[in-house]
Amino acid sequence: MPESAVDRLRGTTRSLKQCSFCEKTQDRVRRLFSGIRDAFICDECITYYYNAMAELDRAEAAGGDKR
Repeated sequence: MPESAVDRLRGTTRSLKQCSFCEKTQDRVRRLFSGIRDAFICDECITYYYNAMAELDRAEAAGGDKR
């Protein structure tokens, strides 16, 4: 359930974990994976960075370096 503006001002809502990369809270993503020292990454960032790495690999294989 989304928090109300009154709850935000009062600070009565529970603390939500958030992605360390995009800062989306756990209620805004499908999955949130934990790492060490309170680091988290969401399924959306995993997909984004996986695709970015694949693109870099394709560029390197084609003989160009897109870094």
